Amino acid sequence: MRERPLTEFISKKGEKKESATPKVGVKGPWKLPEGWRWIKLRTIGDIRKETINPQQYPSELFELYSIPAYHSTGKPELKLGKQIKSNKFIVKPGDILFGKLNPHLPKVWIVEPNKGYRQIASTELFPIIVNNKKAITKYVYWYLLSPQVREELVRKVIGTTGSRKRIGKDDILNLKIPLPPLPEQKRIVTKLDELNKRIEEAKRLAREAREEAEKLMASALHEVFSKAEEKGWGWVRLGDVVTRRNETIDPAQNPDLPFVGLEHITPGEVKLSKYSSRVDLRSQKYVFYPGDVLYGKLRPYLDKAVVATIKGMCSTDLLVLTPKEGLMPEYLVTFMHTPQFRELVTQYMRGTNHPRISWKSLQKFKIPLPPLEEQKRIVTYLNSIHERVQRLIKLYKEREKELEQLFPSILDRAFKGKL
Repeated sequence: MRERPLTEFISKKGEKKESATPKVGVKGPWKLPEGWRWIKLRTIGDIRKETINPQQYPSELFELYSIPAYHSTGKPELKLGKQIKSNKFIVKPGDILFGKLNPHLPKVWIVEPNKGYRQIASTELFPIIVNNKKAITKYVYWYLLSPQVREELVRKVIGTTGSRKRIGKDDILNLKIPLPPLPEQKRIVTKLDELNKRIEEAKRLAREAREEAEKLMASALHEVFSKAEEKGWGWVRLGDVVTRRNETIDPAQNPDLPFVGLEHITPGEVKLSKYSSRVDLRSQKYVFYPGDVLYGKLRPYLDKAVVATIKGMCSTDLLVLTPKEGLMPEYLVTFMHTPQFRELVTQYMRGTNHPRISWKSLQKFKIPLPPLEEQKRIVTYLNSIHERVQRLIKLYKEREKELEQLFPSILDRAFKGKL
């Protein structure tokens, strides 16, 4: 069977004719097609109120719907009653769970078919029951995920802060819903399900393509540096070919000097491209000059190492290293980006909450040192690979972003009768 393109599902052909004289009742924000009407959610549903204290059943396994589970796996967790510390809502298969907190990040879930455990949900989720004689559960679910609902609920919490950014029961039950006849609801749900499935698959493919592109640089680095022995390159201690620059400066006395922190360095990049002109720095900072290498000693597995292109000052979470004659700074940074170098520094970092690598340890590491002309050739080759990889990654990221924005626009059309 021929697979139809996404655009065929959202073609403007066959759009429902708008009713010239809408039925009297709830007034909505836009005109609806003939046969549709605006209703409030409370007309077709309600919110469950029954709760349970799982601690009273310490050995019983519960199927728990929680906010952490929603974000981590999208699946409920199986937990013993003694592991669940607070009261929970009792829910049933087919209930729609709607997150109370921060509606600009919608959390909407449908309770799965029962697998033999009592099903419960966090009290941070409203369990909504839908009267299926009036509305299809999946139709209401998709509408609750629409941009219209998000915008309406966000307006209701404007002015609140922190944990008070919660919507109330009446905010949900008074939501206005565009309701077509049941057969039309079914048709819309079928199309939305299919479109969502195809968009999710396209997103998966784009994400995998981006991840593969990100691996290309590591492959190129391995290809170059795995031949060090074969080509007879000597191995030297980092401390023998690099000196550490310890010059410090008072930012208050040098407000115009560019500042570089760890946040300005993109993992894997070779040359410094970002910095700030902050004037609110207080403690002493290191000074660096063009050609110096800035290496992130805090959490070194984050792969932050660049060649400075300007004079500036930097965070003390960066080591400022000056290559000696015979070592190109770009070559050194390129080697620092190899997986084997990152693995090595990870083994020698110290500290639990803020692991760091010390210069005392780093200077003992050995690096391959080919002749200067060979270093230049390697840098040129790897720079060309890096540029191509970055173009690919940018392309795939843009594709992912486009796909993220596509389904909300489809939902918008669906609930205006234009799907």
